[in-house]
Amino acid sequence: MGGKERIEELLKSAGRNKGAKSAATGITKEFLIVGVGGALLGLHIEYLREVFDLPDRGDVIPLPFVPAHLLGVINVRGEIVPVLALSDILGLGETPEGSLKMVVIDEKFKAAFPVREIIDLKAIDVKELRSVKDPTRKSEDHMLTQEFSYEGKTVGVIDVLKLYSSRFLA
Repeated sequence: MGGKERIEELLKSAGRNKGAKSAATGITKEFLIVGVGGALLGLHIEYLREVFDLPDRGDVIPLPFVPAHLLGVINVRGEIVPVLALSDILGLGETPEGSLKMVVIDEKFKAAFPVREIIDLKAIDVKELRSVKDPTRKSEDHMLTQEFSYEGKTVGVIDVLKLYSSRFLA
């Protein structure tokens, strides 16, 4: 199954599973799990607006005199959307070259970020979410406030509200 078909399948299943309940607590949250800079990140689907293939990095138009974490802008259905390097913001290493997926989020305004792959869409029991405290980072720079386990690996949950209120989008 190709990337676009997998993304559509995941998003359709999210619509069917909204309001899913766990036997343990009755409360779950759904996350899109993506690979960014060698790490797994979870994005709560409440903020997810769109996911699409980005076959050519030339589609991202660079801007002069902007911070390194702002890769440029992209046209998404006639709307100009900033493209952020989450790998830079979160200190996860380099953004991969070549064909990417682009994830668009929307809270106060739309923003997009490239990911190397879409891993899964997973409903997680809220009791499985663990708080993350990183004493080496300033609290305003700490965008991963929760985590959960997925197939033996740790997935950091992106706090979208903190991202929007951070210095990176000021």
